[in-house]
Amino acid sequence: MYKSLAQILSAARLIARPQGAGYKDLIDATGLSRRSVQRLLGALEDLGYPTYNMNEGQRESRFRIVEGRESLKWWMPPLSLSFDLEDRVILDYLFSSGEASPGLEVPIAKLRKKLGLIGASVGYALEPLPPGVGGSSGRRRILHRADVIAKPLSQAGVNALTVLLDAADKHRVCVVSYASRESGEVKTYRIHPLALFESEGALYVFVEVPYYGSIRILALERIREVEATEDDFTPPEGFDAEARLSDPFGIIVDEPFRAKIRFSEEQAPYIEERDWQGHASLAKDSDGSLLFEIETSSAFGIKRWVMGFGADAEVLGPEWLRKEVAKELAAAAALYVKRP
Repeated sequence: MYKSLAQILSAARLIARPQGAGYKDLIDATGLSRRSVQRLLGALEDLGYPTYNMNEGQRESRFRIVEGRESLKWWMPPLSLSFDLEDRVILDYLFSSGEASPGLEVPIAKLRKKLGLIGASVGYALEPLPPGVGGSSGRRRILHRADVIAKPLSQAGVNALTVLLDAADKHRVCVVSYASRESGEVKTYRIHPLALFESEGALYVFVEVPYYGSIRILALERIREVEATEDDFTPPEGFDAEARLSDPFGIIVDEPFRAKIRFSEEQAPYIEERDWQGHASLAKDSDGSLLFEIETSSAFGIKRWVMGFGADAEVLGPEWLRKEVAKELAAAAALYVKRP
């Protein structure tokens, strides 16, 4: 962990210079291969420090941090504390690494809140990222302003984000051209933008589609064109974007179901110490195993999660989920039978 942090800091120092840094500079400074340096730049981007190529179109690439991005840190206290680039990289690295460790999510969230409150006490504008149950990669937050987005967007993406934020705020009907993920076909239809949100580094919008009579999620990157009309709409009764983002395993769109899982005695402590924010119920069995129940609407998310525990987790219900997990595990085991 600390070796990685030292390498990330070394790279950050170089690409923060006015002249930026090329691959040779980064390789010499870190002792890593070119491919590892590329992963290092990706790690910086994951922490909220995206880079751009100063020599776009030229033979030799040269990288710099996107100007102003490093200052978009909701947890950063007022400038009187004078946090420099290295301070910010270290804190973001420790936050990101620590949140992925069992048992550290809650303490880190408290630390983030304390840092944020220092700024709030003097009127600093804050928009904190709530820690996701699954660690930093699971963060989800409702968006109200375009200027808090750390991820670089194309001009088309910025335009779509601006239009949708304004339309959601004013309850204006929009006409959107959207590319299907499965076929790539672009369809145009009317939508009621309800709320924009960020999840796992990507941007989405909850919309009501009058033609289908349902609430759906559109990915900003697949929106080709969007235009607000003069028509108003009334949001569906009972719609709560925050509640839909609170599911530990996915974003609620379909009907929720209650899953019941038995964890082995060895894995029980890791499940117990996790902050489920009131979503789950846990009960120890006489043999030391843990009975875990939770309401979710993400069958895919909970399947992927429970399969990660291998033989230490058994789905007890609902029956259709148990069968799906058994089918996936059997298919995975078959791969190891077929190939030497």
